[in-house]
Amino acid sequence: MKTYEIFVCILYLLAACLYSFQSARNSSSWQRGLFSLVICLAFPGAGLFLLLFLKWYAGRLQDKDRLEIYMDDSFHGEDLQLLQKPDSDKELNQVPMKEALNLNDFSYRRSMIMDLLNEEDILQYLDILKEALDNEDTETTHYASTIIMELQRKTQDLITQWEVQYEQNPGDPASASKWEELLYKVIQSRLYEEHTLGRYYRKYYRVSDRLLSSDQPAQQYYLHRIQILFQEGNLTDAKGFCIQFQERFPASEEAVLCLVEFFIRAKDSQGMTEFLQRLPSLPVHLTQKTLQYIKIFQKE
Repeated sequence: MKTYEIFVCILYLLAACLYSFQSARNSSSWQRGLFSLVICLAFPGAGLFLLLFLKWYAGRLQDKDRLEIYMDDSFHGEDLQLLQKPDSDKELNQVPMKEALNLNDFSYRRSMIMDLLNEEDILQYLDILKEALDNEDTETTHYASTIIMELQRKTQDLITQWEVQYEQNPGDPASASKWEELLYKVIQSRLYEEHTLGRYYRKYYRVSDRLLSSDQPAQQYYLHRIQILFQEGNLTDAKGFCIQFQERFPASEEAVLCLVEFFIRAKDSQGMTEFLQRLPSLPVHLTQKTLQYIKIFQKE
């Protein structure tokens, strides 16, 4: 083998090793780096160019997916649930119930729905009850409807009780916090129709303003306020609170999540790009919960 051929082989081997190392570091996976090295060595010359082409092509697909998220008119806020970490405990509880609604044993369906009355927090099963309203068994539908109406009555009684306590002690942080938490859960659950929720939105914003104006507001108050604004579709105010949240708690991962969700809902690709560019300079430690979809919008 001639000298220049040996030199070219050494250069190619060094380039392959460098690319494999960079691939492993960027992906935080030594398996990916090893795979890249094997491809380079298995296909001398062509292997490295093949990997570069695949990386370029994957980037094109990623850009296309990212553009569709921002520009596709079929995108809705509910699609964000695909990017959010699921509530494992809630899903584990609900999956067997959803399956039971399709069983041939009507008596079991009815019994399962009625057993929900014994649950401490029936609100978490509201989706199951609403699904049962469309069940082919009329008795199951009737039971679900009855439980929902009873849940609405009990929730209204609880709202009245906590509102009285709050109005009597408006300066009590514990009373205000419990009142805010209850209103947040009620609004998020969509237990009531939208026209009924209007008055609860107003009550929530009043107590939320009081809590957020305190000297040391908790992160959850910002998080709740932003989620309620998202639900109401008020992106203008949501943006302001997202920025306040991030400025007040620069090390908060939840603040980063809220900003990312805002940019998606607002279809603001420029804002997302600018935020991701300054994200490394923020004093925040991101876990897999956030990184799993930050990478959707961030080029390697």
